[in-house]
Amino acid sequence: MLKYSSSICLFLALILGAGSGALPKQKIDLWRKTTQLRGVNILQSFVSELDLGTKGRGPLGSPFTLSDFKEIAALGANYVNISHPGPYTEKPPFRLDERVFENLDRLLKMIQDADMFAVISIRTGPGRNEFTFVFGEDKSTDPVNGWFPATFYNDSVWTDQAARNAWAEMWTAIAKRYKDNAIVVGYDLMVEPNANEIFFKTYDGGTFYKRHRNTGYDWNNWYPTLVEAIRKVDSKTPILLQPMGHAHVDWIPFLKASSDPNIVYALHHYEPFSYTHQDGAVIRYPESFNSATLKTLLSPADHFLQAVKGAAVVNEFGLHRNVPGAGPYLSDMMDLFEERGWNYALWVWYSAHFVRYRPANETDFDLRFGSNLKNTVAISNPFRDAILKHWKLNRIRPSNTKF
Repeated sequence: MLKYSSSICLFLALILGAGSGALPKQKIDLWRKTTQLRGVNILQSFVSELDLGTKGRGPLGSPFTLSDFKEIAALGANYVNISHPGPYTEKPPFRLDERVFENLDRLLKMIQDADMFAVISIRTGPGRNEFTFVFGEDKSTDPVNGWFPATFYNDSVWTDQAARNAWAEMWTAIAKRYKDNAIVVGYDLMVEPNANEIFFKTYDGGTFYKRHRNTGYDWNNWYPTLVEAIRKVDSKTPILLQPMGHAHVDWIPFLKASSDPNIVYALHHYEPFSYTHQDGAVIRYPESFNSATLKTLLSPADHFLQAVKGAAVVNEFGLHRNVPGAGPYLSDMMDLFEERGWNYALWVWYSAHFVRYRPANETDFDLRFGSNLKNTVAISNPFRDAILKHWKLNRIRPSNTKF
């Protein structure tokens, strides 16, 4: 029954997307009712002394070219989630870093030239830097494999009101700059809010909120100030809102729903994690678990969205490309997204520069290259085929849309 309903959903997506009457009139229409945006993430971060040239000459990298984006669009994607540093400095005095805006401007121009939409997802900013995403990999935690000193961490945004105020000012500046950009169809307030892990190593939402509700560690307690900061200058661009716990689906029941009419609830979904990352014994799909399990894993979001009558996006999902059964897994997972009318963006698409200078085994999330982690040449493979089957459903692009 699940397979049958998935097929019907995909067929309807084709029909609805093809008609001129289905074209959205407002940006929020892209996020509601049916899946209309299917694409990829790109990652940008500041170049540091630890990068050894792999990100380019800086100040941010790895560098993308128009050819990178035209390749993405030619395969069918119509949406790029730009996972990017914020344009305010990490440390006080918090101030505008124009270099970040210049990088965003350049990326958005290339994405526009490739005829795709974009979401600006902010990873770092006042009181938060890129090392939050590799928590536990420092030398103090792991003396053998740790690759940076613990002093590199900065997660003070959760304890410093001045940093939170600056994060709001930063979003006002972003919205003011891009509110009239036709391809910018979303602002993601913070990539993977994670105070629960950084400060308390707490991974259960019930336990965390019982102890820390209404404190600075509580994302619910201060994300509304970011929404307000954006709405001062931009009343219409959709705002993407992730739950705590690195945007894990199990944390969405603890997210306080927003009263803003143009909110999209955003998840990062790498589940089951023991499968997508093969963290332990080898797990195979669909032998070890099946699509029914995948559906059950999404049930917390189903219940939440039904209650708040909200739209949703999975703006990160994926798995290591050498995982057994990755093709069927991806196909079934995207079918479930389509059934729900959710947009989605695969993690991750590496630039040609990154692939050229990075060790091959560090491209393990790029499904162009097949299951052999030593290969960095795009080849036909089951993972890529599963993605392209769904990307071909895309019908809406900036060139045929006017808001």
